[in-house]
Amino acid sequence: MANSVVSNVVHDGAVNVLLVVTGILDTSDHAIADITTISGLNPVPTLLRLDRVFYSIEDALSCRLWWHATADLLIMPLAGRGHFDFDWFGGWTNPKTAGYTGNIRLSTAGWVGVKHFTLALEFTKQFS
Repeated sequence: MANSVVSNVVHDGAVNVLLVVTGILDTSDHAIADITTISGLNPVPTLLRLDRVFYSIEDALSCRLWWHATADLLIMPLAGRGHFDFDWFGGWTNPKTAGYTGNIRLSTAGWVGVKHFTLALEFTKQFS
């Protein structure tokens, strides 16, 4: 088999986006890659603001979320199971570092044997 990482835009509304990412890693860690591109959303925003993260990651594995830029910028590492709510302070916004695209990226670390993860990410579209 080969690694399988699938991103599904479950909801693409006028303002909100719900992205669900599932992964089965059976050969190696997942190298950093886009899990969503803003150009594929409708309407197309300038940026995405991260409001909530729900995650379930098999033990010993960690997932890392990144803002895509010339030098990708770490949003957060995730391990285990849980959730974060950033909406109460206005969400986690893209810092717009050099070469930013607005896309969200994912990588993993800690692969040994077959590992699974599921992430649900809620975003608010920004138009600026």
